[in-house]
Amino acid sequence: MTPPRTIARRIVIATALCALIGFFSAPLVARTMGARGDVIWIQEPLAEYVWRSYEGARCAAAPASWSMVMKHGARSYAYDAVTLTSRNPAAPPLDRSVWERVAHGPRRMAYQPRGATLASEGVVVFRATDRGPCAIVQTTWPAQSVRSVLQAWLPLGLVLAVIAAAAVGFFALALPLMRIERRRAALHRHLADLSHDLKTPIASLHLALEQAIHGNHDPEVGPLLGAAMNDAVYLSALTANLRLATEMREGWNPGASSVGADLTDVVERVVTRARLAARPRGVEIDVAVPDAAMPTACDPVAAEQAVSNIVDNAITHGERGGHVAVMLETSPAGFTLIVTDDGPGVPPAELPRLGERMFRTDDARQRDASGSGLGLAITHEVCKRCGWQLSFERESPRGLRVTIQGARR
Repeated sequence: MTPPRTIARRIVIATALCALIGFFSAPLVARTMGARGDVIWIQEPLAEYVWRSYEGARCAAAPASWSMVMKHGARSYAYDAVTLTSRNPAAPPLDRSVWERVAHGPRRMAYQPRGATLASEGVVVFRATDRGPCAIVQTTWPAQSVRSVLQAWLPLGLVLAVIAAAAVGFFALALPLMRIERRRAALHRHLADLSHDLKTPIASLHLALEQAIHGNHDPEVGPLLGAAMNDAVYLSALTANLRLATEMREGWNPGASSVGADLTDVVERVVTRARLAARPRGVEIDVAVPDAAMPTACDPVAAEQAVSNIVDNAITHGERGGHVAVMLETSPAGFTLIVTDDGPGVPPAELPRLGERMFRTDDARQRDASGSGLGLAITHEVCKRCGWQLSFERESPRGLRVTIQGARR
């Protein structure tokens, strides 16, 4: 996978390269187009429009005094098609070589630079009409300064820079980013498949450890089985969270599921399973749920995992031999789920960060080196997509209160 610093370096190099391409190629392209006459395809219709709309009438009214001054010292004069001379005494002689290209060529305009560089002088001859003293218009311009050349070709340079940026950007940036996205998608699919494959053996391990704990009477073996049970519970939650994270990363929205969750049933299932994990730590779980169902607009699997992450977190970070309380309150409008523990709690400054992906408090890292903070991040994302509000508060004198509130389906 391409590192971010490499991508950033490519962006800088590509930007500079495109600017140089636009700057140096604009004069070359412009000069090449002029030499081939391609630029005349653009200039000729414009000159004809200006002549018919404005300057043709002015020249016909006063051919002896007509001239047109343009930017960078360019000046135009009119000439007779028969005599090839101008009635304006200030007009320079008509460039016959350029006029011959117009008179015997397919186009009505010809361009000829009089030098080897773009700063050199040049001439353009335009056949305005077939006869009369204003039949031919010749425009000449003096040698230009470097600044004038840059101003003249800057728009074309910008266009070429944009074209170069599109080409260079595609090969230098788009392709690596596409490869990164494909690798990331492949990794997410692999994690989803892996978590699915691990689900069954972990469940079997969990069941075997539960039976071993019930049948064990050796005080030395008990703590070992308890630790193994904790690891099995952690692996089970981790694989479930990884699968759920992958599905949501791919765009799945648990809040748009056609099958809603009954939170009363969800809480009862979570607490039943959590009591097995709480037993080795000597943690008691008190639960209070309403007698009636509490339907919500959230996928049952996602809702159960979101609640399970909170309860598991309370067991893991609560005091050994302590208590965890799970209470579901309902109303005609919605529900309030509260999970509290009697652990050390979370410092006020860190409360707003709970639920961020991969964030763990300093105390949590010291008390339990395992875990990555993924569980609360999954709960936060599920609540967000299901339209629920998730909040964290310190309990007095100690402990953490986690609250989820949402609407009834």
